[in-house]
Amino acid sequence: MKPKSLQNWLKENLNLNPEVKDIREHSKILNIDFNQKIFLEIKNLFNNSSDIKPEKSLGLYWDYSQISEEKISLRSFYYIGYWWLHSKEGEVFIKVVPKLFDENKEINFMKVLGEIQEDPEVSKELFQQLDNRQIFGIKLDAPTIPTFAQMDTNFTIFVILNFLWIVKKLVHKGLKKDYLRISQNLNNCIKGKILIKENLQKNFLKGITNKVTCNFNSYTIDCVENRLIKTALWKIKQFINSRNGQFLKNPSLDSTLGFLLKSFEKVNLILPEKNFFDNLKLSIFYKEYKLALELAKIIFHALGFNLLPLQETKTNFFVIPYYINMALLFELYVYKKLREKYKNVFYQYKIGKYQPDFLILDNEKGKFIADAKYKINPSPDDWKQLSFYSRLRKIKELFRINKEKEIPAFLIFPTVTEEKEVSEKLLTNIKKLYISIPTCN
Repeated sequence: MKPKSLQNWLKENLNLNPEVKDIREHSKILNIDFNQKIFLEIKNLFNNSSDIKPEKSLGLYWDYSQISEEKISLRSFYYIGYWWLHSKEGEVFIKVVPKLFDENKEINFMKVLGEIQEDPEVSKELFQQLDNRQIFGIKLDAPTIPTFAQMDTNFTIFVILNFLWIVKKLVHKGLKKDYLRISQNLNNCIKGKILIKENLQKNFLKGITNKVTCNFNSYTIDCVENRLIKTALWKIKQFINSRNGQFLKNPSLDSTLGFLLKSFEKVNLILPEKNFFDNLKLSIFYKEYKLALELAKIIFHALGFNLLPLQETKTNFFVIPYYINMALLFELYVYKKLREKYKNVFYQYKIGKYQPDFLILDNEKGKFIADAKYKINPSPDDWKQLSFYSRLRKIKELFRINKEKEIPAFLIFPTVTEEKEVSEKLLTNIKKLYISIPTCN
């Protein structure tokens, strides 16, 4: 049976009409009467608003804010990507794309990731959130999802750029070495164990007396882990040079890829197999290798477990089920922008059981707290949360502010125009700050 999109499945199987053609993150998808029998049938397919998990139907959840009018709505959260509908794997898929800003502009993944990765402190947070799967997730054991005539570029950009960034860190730190057993026909020397049978065939029977075939240990960078990483780099180069990968091609990426392949020139390619990854055992000292190999595995799943030329197509594209947490990505981007402007910026600083997004303790430019919100307009709960943080005694002590005074605070939102501050009449200490994000042309 051919998989259906969630919108088509709702129309054809349940006679429900979604309000949107394309589902965008943090938007309403469907309105439904609370008393409708159909609601009870599909209720458990989606999340409750109090417990939203991307692994269940890509974080789609029921909004009960209009329950007094006996209405509920199905909404998307801050996750984009492709995922199978809960309990309908292989039958119904969900596709959520990034929100549109003014002039129908979408966020530019390449530029946002590039800025995050160039800051040493922010990149540590990115590494941590990649490693623990907070900022993205995949389901490699699930069937791939058809994207039909349109290639999903968001996931491709996200995985490839993060893989190249991690591998670059490996190169600067120094490539891993390991002992490998090597058989070689040595000239005028003996090393390790003499291979009698091979030596007879290659040398003695041919009258060659100055060579000996030996088997010995060699401490080399040409180990399995580096071979897998080099092969993934080679696959990426193939992809970027293909028709389907032209959207990724730019001088900076070409330069990075060339530098990395040059760094691996003494490493051989390897025919990648899925079981290679299951058998790898890495020391805790190789955290970057662990993440690099996990991303390499995703790349092989996407581009093929082979060394064959990529098959170019215009009609049939598929994607591994995945999600990207756009709210977390925006938080890291804001963190980078705040660090450009202020000193002593603390991210996710825990104060008791509370954890504001940012604490800024700059003696010259000001002290304030801030929360990043990846949305267009704030909700009443956003104001309440930040107002509560600004009144916490422990935060006032940290800021060395008199108990009667209010701590300045900002709710930070994305914009495609210039950065600006907006004051609110009802809350004297809280302002809105709009930070400009890069967008696609």
